[in-house]
Amino acid sequence: MTTKLMYFRVLILIFCFGISISGFSQVSSAWKVDSNMSLKKADANGIVWFDAKEKPFDLVGFEWFKQDSVYRRLPVNPDWEITKSVEGLANHTAGGQLRFSTNSRKILVNVKIGGRSNMYHMPATGQSGFDLYIREYGVQRYLKTTRFAHDSLNYKYELYSSEDNKLRQFTINFPLYNGVNSLQIGVEQGSILQAPTAFSFPGKIVIYGTSITQGGCVTRPGMAYSNILSRKLDAHFVNLGFSGSGKVSQPWQNLLTRFLMLVLLFSITKPMQEKHLEIH
Repeated sequence: MTTKLMYFRVLILIFCFGISISGFSQVSSAWKVDSNMSLKKADANGIVWFDAKEKPFDLVGFEWFKQDSVYRRLPVNPDWEITKSVEGLANHTAGGQLRFSTNSRKILVNVKIGGRSNMYHMPATGQSGFDLYIREYGVQRYLKTTRFAHDSLNYKYELYSSEDNKLRQFTINFPLYNGVNSLQIGVEQGSILQAPTAFSFPGKIVIYGTSITQGGCVTRPGMAYSNILSRKLDAHFVNLGFSGSGKVSQPWQNLLTRFLMLVLLFSITKPMQEKHLEIH
């Protein structure tokens, strides 16, 4: 064997070994970056559960989530004065959405809500329930609403069942007049779970108002008008409707100017217009 041939073979071995090490390094870093790539144990029914706060889920309507890591429509410690009623209503998850894509033949939710359903003039499914929409051919279509005992504080429910495993995009709408302490999404073991496509409408649309804006008193979350418009416009909505408390005071005016792109849709009762809007 000539010296040149020997050197040539050594170079080939080094080159191949370098590729292997590089590829191994890439896989290892991807494993660390995306926790959803790590193996999770399935339950007895073959369902793997994921925390809705984790990637690749896209949470919509909770503008301070990165700061506080809770399902809440205002900061936990706002730097402006809010009333006691708004403090409580901010924990109601009206307008909140969870968006994702999966090819799982089943989608389930495991929920812990903030309190028992207790509104005599609004169905528990609207106050404390979730509903599911599927996106096909650019249009969202309603599929199902959670069912549970009206005095439940936690419940588990299957929102989707299909015979095929086609990759589809879904939106789950949050309760309108209750808080959510935890939400887990269950999919079949081995199925794909990935981020959804981005909204086609640029920026965010913020709505401020009272009970009608918050969603009172519809039968299910997807029928709140912020969620209807979100589907029709394919847009990111932020629902700042607070039942009986949309008074448009100066702190709220200052808050609303913080959003980079803003369209305000005011839904305020006539008595509040007469009492408050003439002042500001």
